[in-house]
Amino acid sequence: MKDSVAEVRYQALRLRLNDLHYYQPLSLGSSVLAESMLADLIESVESFQVMKVRADKQSKRFKDCFSELNGLRHENPRLQAENNSLHQELIEAGEGAERQEADIRLCLR
Repeated sequence: MKDSVAEVRYQALRLRLNDLHYYQPLSLGSSVLAESMLADLIESVESFQVMKVRADKQSKRFKDCFSELNGLRHENPRLQAENNSLHQELIEAGEGAERQEADIRLCLR
């Protein structure tokens, strides 16, 4: 029974190896090692593919963020200048109001 299970596993492994174009001779004794190595190889390839997709997504996200950051870098100086101008106007308006108030107080005396 054990031999028939080993033979079936060997045949399945041989088919998988042939599908991958590995036609070199394989002994029944080394089939367990080859089966484990093939499983590890397939797992590594699948893991690599998952990581590649993840890396591609991260790269796209990085490019999108970098593009947005560049837009903000160009817009920031304009916004700072506009903010400084508005702040200066507020200061001048406040100073003007204080002068008017002082003038009105002088007139009321």
